[in-house]
Amino acid sequence: HPVNGDPEAAAGRWGKWWALRMDHLFGMGAWLLWEQLPPVTQELVARILEHDADLYNQDQAPALLYDDTQGESNAWTAGGLALAHCMLKQHPRRGLWGEKAKEFMISAYATEADVTSERVVDGKPLNRWLQAPNAFPDYTVENHGFIHPIYMAAISEMVRSAICYRLAGEPVPQAATFNADHVFD
Repeated sequence: HPVNGDPEAAAGRWGKWWALRMDHLFGMGAWLLWEQLPPVTQELVARILEHDADLYNQDQAPALLYDDTQGESNAWTAGGLALAHCMLKQHPRRGLWGEKAKEFMISAYATEADVTSERVVDGKPLNRWLQAPNAFPDYTVENHGFIHPIYMAAISEMVRSAICYRLAGEPVPQAATFNADHVFD
């Protein structure tokens, strides 16, 4: 990883697109074993989470309805942001990461009706969280030119972030399961 001196990563091969998905996977493992990890490894994990969460500080959650939904990548990005928020409790940008996690979760499987809705989710009307839809009115998503069940199943990437909040002793935000009941229906 670039923050830990990997020369290939520093050359840009690590990539932003998958970063927080990988962080969520290895970061949860590290968190569950935290007390058994040497301090140097704990520091390296924390530095990676901080670096990758910061990549999204200024980004709006993307949305595309046709051909290339952003649902799955928003769901896994949200999971990594939620982990950084929950795990790095003393970090000064923790609050920003928590808000970004909710934004990416809500956007992941939002419909056009959600984009215009005044319904309040996690303290803010949906029309203030969202810019555009990623899901059709029937909660399906399109990728590679067809309705794609694998990209619909990726909602699990955001739903499992509830584990982060529970481990941190915090309430699970409404965003963690936003539209999951409809997608799974």
